[in-house]
Amino acid sequence: MSITPLQNYSALDGEEPLIHALGKDAGARLQVSLSKCIESQRVYITTRVSDLSAPPEPISSASVWVTVRFRTAPGKTQDYENYFKTDLVPVYAKAKAAGKIAGYSFSRRGFGGDPLDRTLVIYANKFADLEAGNPLTQVLGQEAAGKLQAKGTGLATVVEQLVRRRVADLSF
Repeated sequence: MSITPLQNYSALDGEEPLIHALGKDAGARLQVSLSKCIESQRVYITTRVSDLSAPPEPISSASVWVTVRFRTAPGKTQDYENYFKTDLVPVYAKAKAAGKIAGYSFSRRGFGGDPLDRTLVIYANKFADLEAGNPLTQVLGQEAAGKLQAKGTGLATVVEQLVRRRVADLSF
């Protein structure tokens, strides 16, 4: 997976990142080589919601990213975001403050993705941090976390959950 952070969409109007980094000839050669390794490609825009996010600073300090993609129920997108803001953000903020997670971010999918999709990324410093389990359970305990999660039932469903390793040598 390749993630390219953008300040604005006009950044996409310039050179491809590989061309920019390596020069026209070397970048083109690498793109040809890489294209032989790509079976399929999907491009979409994701926008982080700043007031629902507290990523680690710098983001490169977290090498493990647990990504959960939710699909909000039709007509329930705002209800889900309100639930996330009022019920979940305070718990994730406590987990970050207590050092249980390195940070978290909440994003909306836009062009190229399903507009009902929302993504939560929970950042960890190392894989061993995942052994402690769900941050909601760590902060609230099993029973209270279950009740909190039940409150969101019907607002969204989990589409996929992935664990990714950020590769520092291949990242910027």
